Amino acid sequence: MIEELEKVLNYKFKNENIIKEALNINELLYINGKAYIEAYIKKYILKEFCLYNNDLSYYDDNIILELINSLTNDDFYLKKINSLGINELINDASVKLFLVIIGGIVLDSDDDFDFSNLLNLDEEILTNINPELNYYNLVNSWSKNKNKEATKYSISLNLEYNVELKIKQIEKTFEYKSKNKLISIMEAYKEAYNHIVDNNLILRIKDIIGVPSVENAVDQLQNLFVKGFINEPLYKINLKGTVNGEDVWRCRLIVDGIKESFSADDSSKKSAKRIAAYEMLKYIIENEK
Repeated sequence: MIEELEKVLNYKFKNENIIKEALNINELLYINGKAYIEAYIKKYILKEFCLYNNDLSYYDDNIILELINSLTNDDFYLKKINSLGINELINDASVKLFLVIIGGIVLDSDDDFDFSNLLNLDEEILTNINPELNYYNLVNSWSKNKNKEATKYSISLNLEYNVELKIKQIEKTFEYKSKNKLISIMEAYKEAYNHIVDNNLILRIKDIIGVPSVENAVDQLQNLFVKGFINEPLYKINLKGTVNGEDVWRCRLIVDGIKESFSADDSSKKSAKRIAAYEMLKYIIENEK
């Protein structure tokens, strides 16, 4: 099991006793791992953004602090446990175990290990920073919907980080150069996003779901929620009454952020739900800006 763990961590312990101690949840290794990895992530983020000295203001201190908090909490560590597959090797793998293992790597490697690769920090920072103005996520979402694939960029370093972003179905190459790697990436994506908007390439809801239909309306509405176009649809189904000995069900559909709600009556709960979803879809498409 130790060999398999070393494989997913991409680290070979020089002193096997350290990893054995870690798997026994050594308290000192936990303290060491927790303190080290939090300091490492904070330093990594600050190094990427503190030299950023041009006029763009959306990377202010509060945004950076929110980013640091989002990458130094239990939810983030649990995500890493799952993505690395540690939970598949160790039953009931916990955040504490993960941090103990980190502490063991720090001790065994004499602080000489690149945790940015293990934690996939660049990707985590790019996807988590400033949700309201995250051009990386916006352009990737557009490409996945339009081209059925995520975008790819290349980086070259010659005194500064030069990022080139090429996107399928767009002839233009988007470039940005600065002393900060992640800033260069995000700014290249910002240029791409502005190009998409300026050239009317932005996807409409119809492009995402196709033609609304009663039969597929519930799934189509759910697809809009999954892709971030709307908040989660909430269906409330109650018995309205009985007509000629047959129950009639009323489904009321509410979507937070959409001022109109829609109701439908039918002898079938499923049909009432589909009709309400269909009416909501038509309203959303008709009122899309």
